[in-house]
Amino acid sequence: MGNGVSVQSHLAGDEVQSLYAALAGTTPISLLNDDEKGDAGGESSSSSSSSNVWGALRDFPEALSAAGNLEIEKSVHEYGKQMSQNHRTSNNLGRLMIYVSRVLEDVNFETREVPTKAINAVVLLSAFLKYFVEETNVEECAWACNYAGENATISAMHQLGTALLSAVCMNNAVQVTDATYPLHHACVSLLLVMSGTQLTQNMIDGKTNRPTTHPFLEKIHEVASTASAAGSPGKNGTTTTTTTSAKTGAYTNEDVVSALLRNFIEQKQPKTWLKSYGVKPGSKTASAEMNSSGGSSSLQAGGASASGKVMLTLSPLADVSSLLLLVLINFNNPTSRSKVPHSFRYALRSIRSIKEENKDIESGVGGIEKEEEEENARIDVAGVSTSGGKLVAKVSFTELYETFGRALTNDISVLLFYSCILGASDFCEYCLNNDNVEVVVMPLLEMLYQASARTQNQIYMILIVLLIMSQGEIFNANVHKIQIPQQISWYKERILTKTTLGSLIIIVLTRTVRFNMAKLRDVYLHTNCFAALANMAPHFRDVSAYAAQRLVSIFELIAKKYLRFAQLHADGMNAKEDGTDMHVYADFLRILLELFNAALSQNALVHNPELIYALLHREETLKPFEKHARFKELLENINVVLVHFNEEIDRKQRERGLNSFSIPDLTAIITIAAKSYSKPPLHDFHELKFAYEEEERPEDFFTPYVQSLCLEFSGILWNPNAIALLPTT
Repeated sequence: MGNGVSVQSHLAGDEVQSLYAALAGTTPISLLNDDEKGDAGGESSSSSSSSNVWGALRDFPEALSAAGNLEIEKSVHEYGKQMSQNHRTSNNLGRLMIYVSRVLEDVNFETREVPTKAINAVVLLSAFLKYFVEETNVEECAWACNYAGENATISAMHQLGTALLSAVCMNNAVQVTDATYPLHHACVSLLLVMSGTQLTQNMIDGKTNRPTTHPFLEKIHEVASTASAAGSPGKNGTTTTTTTSAKTGAYTNEDVVSALLRNFIEQKQPKTWLKSYGVKPGSKTASAEMNSSGGSSSLQAGGASASGKVMLTLSPLADVSSLLLLVLINFNNPTSRSKVPHSFRYALRSIRSIKEENKDIESGVGGIEKEEEEENARIDVAGVSTSGGKLVAKVSFTELYETFGRALTNDISVLLFYSCILGASDFCEYCLNNDNVEVVVMPLLEMLYQASARTQNQIYMILIVLLIMSQGEIFNANVHKIQIPQQISWYKERILTKTTLGSLIIIVLTRTVRFNMAKLRDVYLHTNCFAALANMAPHFRDVSAYAAQRLVSIFELIAKKYLRFAQLHADGMNAKEDGTDMHVYADFLRILLELFNAALSQNALVHNPELIYALLHREETLKPFEKHARFKELLENINVVLVHFNEEIDRKQRERGLNSFSIPDLTAIITIAAKSYSKPPLHDFHELKFAYEEEERPEDFFTPYVQSLCLEFSGILWNPNAIALLPTT
């Protein structure tokens, strides 16, 4: 790849400008060029017979991806608007779709030569299609999608969708190379451009009062779902994803999911960072962009540099692949509700683990044998096979889990992790039963610790992930077995020593509650924190002194707020709570008391001397609630335990003739006394368990969230004035 100078000059050249003008005009452009003979797919003889208009793309000195998105958009700008106005007369957008699909079909993904012609075709279509999405409405998009050419039976969008998905899925069979990396990136980015109708339209059509349709996304779902329904496994239970040309036909939902997950897992970095990828993280340009935008990339094309926006990671293909997967799994196809409206989501949630076999290539293996071993290793990362007679996407859970451990630093990876563990029961079980849970929990806690620098959506998703994980008993047991060996660099309040992962979770969650307590209207956030802690409580083991203090101090904080509200009512604590802040605080107090009750049960009590000490130290905080109807029985159970330890401490004081003990001495007395405690609770309570359930229409939350991430990190420079889904500033 060159430095882009020749690309810039060529963009302004007569040949390219003639191509743009032909595409934007009212005359249908021919799909034949000097190198293509035979059937034109229903082309009329009246089609433009001008000289080879595609020659500009064929003869381009290098791939258009070497140019910045802003440079390409500026060169296309006026022509893009004209095409939007003239497309029903010329159908040239549909013709361009057909042309791109044909070019993709001819790509050999094993080549070491850059497929410049294909890259240029895809990038050009992306530029024109983006303007089309911005300038028109869903009716015009549907018209363009359904164009099939004269005498043709397959629509332009169906042909393009098939070719694009085939290209995306090629990485399941053939490794992404330095030569094909720009094409893979361009194809995924084009699919993200097609999802842009979600950005430019409201979720509900104001005319019909029904969910807005999205023709491009619907066609993509149709292509993949049809292939899934008709898919037949080949030899050894795998589908025919081992060919090296996109000519093999449609690829399934499962193929697409495994291919996009593969890109995420591999995190392949480009040999050369092209301007179309956006601004490289860590570069001087990135620093300048971040400084000028106050720490975040501008959402407006006008505020972007010539190279675009600052990208998220050093693997632009992994980033856009993750975004596309999130778009696809969160798209509820309104035109096929009776069929499989969430076909990609179903494919993700059905993922199965590839057995970790033959992962290590033995030393001494070389030549053809080594190549065969490496190809088998690719199958061990991701692929498609059958299970119970159905196609399923398969990935290496080990690779996926470890990748999440490295990648959980941003919204995209957290949202993808959430999507994987929520419904993919096999992967969720793998995560919850993993002995190395710190791999994913530590980066989540670090993000949560930095709550002041996070968006509300980020905090929500992290807490929901922790809540889901807290539903696993093995997870809850494991977190208290894992010792944090050294001081945690990102925890600044104090030096944490002899702390388990379980104690660190308690510390960070209680800190999150305290940080957000001033914003009580955000009840959902607090509820998730307390729910995760309550799920963990029966499994508390060796909770550190600091974690125990933080937990009790949160009860004290909420108790003070509750009592302050009670003082404002004539009936005090007997005032009606329904629908008031008192009711919210009372709910939180109840959860915390149930948490204490579970942690002080006969099975858990002996393992939690520090929590007992913390409760004894703040015992007066519990007193005002002993006669409250909602708390009385829980506090009676807790008080039975506390009375036992108070009596034991008093007895030791009398024996030793002391008025007080040091904290270590008190802890030692509590530890010994806990071993002999055998009193049953006065009241039996069912173990408090919280389970996360997604809303009935999750797309109402996730569509704006995912598209906001696409807007920020896809590198696509959408016109802010065309955005209807999100508030713009």
